[in-house]
Amino acid sequence: MITYNYIGVKMADRFLKHIVNTDFFSKGILSVLSKLCDKRVLVYSKYHDYKFLNKIFHINEKLNIKGVFYSDKSVFPLFKNKLFLTLDEAKKTCYDYILSLDSANQRASKFFLTTNGFNADKIIFPYEEEVYDQTENLKYLFDINFIKQFSKLQKKLKNKTVILYGAGAFLELISKYCDLSLLNIVAICDKRFKGDANEKFLGYKAISVKELSLYKADYILISTREYLKTQDWLFDNLEDFEGVKVKLLFKRPFRLVVEDVLK
Repeated sequence: MITYNYIGVKMADRFLKHIVNTDFFSKGILSVLSKLCDKRVLVYSKYHDYKFLNKIFHINEKLNIKGVFYSDKSVFPLFKNKLFLTLDEAKKTCYDYILSLDSANQRASKFFLTTNGFNADKIIFPYEEEVYDQTENLKYLFDINFIKQFSKLQKKLKNKTVILYGAGAFLELISKYCDLSLLNIVAICDKRFKGDANEKFLGYKAISVKELSLYKADYILISTREYLKTQDWLFDNLEDFEGVKVKLLFKRPFRLVVEDVLK
């Protein structure tokens, strides 16, 4: 895993600063850099994001960069560097591929779909398969300071057994930032699991709702952002769970609780 000192890069996208040290991000971008080493590349990225990533991955040295541009037309003309292009300049540039380093793939995709002058078939998202459209969940985790929360939680539940309820993209994202093995997880339960004896999720036993009462644990931790409906359902069906405590895997600030209730 690549690690990096963040001193001097405070202007970079805060999402990038959090995900850049994860294995899935570094492996994805290094793989793409290897594949594009002999191609003419146009980079789609914010100025500070590109400077930040270039310090870590040495993009300028590894690729034949024809220019760097972004959707905000007012960004790059402020910087006196021939590498950074306006939108019009980028459209006139010859390239084999466009490498998108935007932290939100959905946002970048929308830009290219609604902007003429670029070949959408030539766009590469280095971490698309694993990080596609996770910005909202990522922002939520940062808003609630989840990484700090998780550190306290795993210490509090050190000698307790746990079932996680809710197996979706939100929990998958959490697993990329926090070591779930620090919790003594008995199983992960979700309505979409059918009770297959060999089924696993994130390496843990995947159980159906009907099997929930068969797996005894000290805690059931709700691991989905749809926690209100899940919490109500669990409390209505917990007659077989005497002594089991139901809690959220995360705590929410009061303002977020209000927002969730009003949805």
